[in-house]
Amino acid sequence: MKTLMSQILVAGSLMVWAAQAAVIVGPNATLTFEPGRAQLTQESENRLKDLVRQAKQLGKIDEVKIAAWSDNPTPRENEELSKADRELAENRLVAVENCLKKYKVIDVEAYNMAEKANWLARTLHTETAEMKAEMARPNDIPMFKEEYQVFKNNGDASKAVVVALVKFRT
Repeated sequence: MKTLMSQILVAGSLMVWAAQAAVIVGPNATLTFEPGRAQLTQESENRLKDLVRQAKQLGKIDEVKIAAWSDNPTPRENEELSKADRELAENRLVAVENCLKKYKVIDVEAYNMAEKANWLARTLHTETAEMKAEMARPNDIPMFKEEYQVFKNNGDASKAVVVALVKFRT
């Protein structure tokens, strides 16, 4: 057990057990985009490559989640960002997805944070007392608390946050 915990800590990312399916919240990366641009920098590509490498060392990648922002903050409920903002965030998602495909990652769930308050956007702007009701993903599987914290703590304008969920290798 001590060796197992050491291996988890070596990856250097926030990880926890998901008792139901032996899935852990694996490595994550926060990518920064130049204002008005959707192209990944070499540094961002390297971070994604490292994320995939670390996740594969832990086990099989179950899914990768991406949340991408435009150059403006996430809209609150009943607010909407411009079409240009929504397209910029979407293009950033596509850039991250295309980079992940180079590393054979195909199961990706993407959230455009410039869209009118999607469930993740609503959750990030919700008080703690209401959060439990908002934490169910569209397919009714709850988001891990640690996964949510990564998005909440790292997401911001001109960013993309990438989180790998890994089926732990026993």
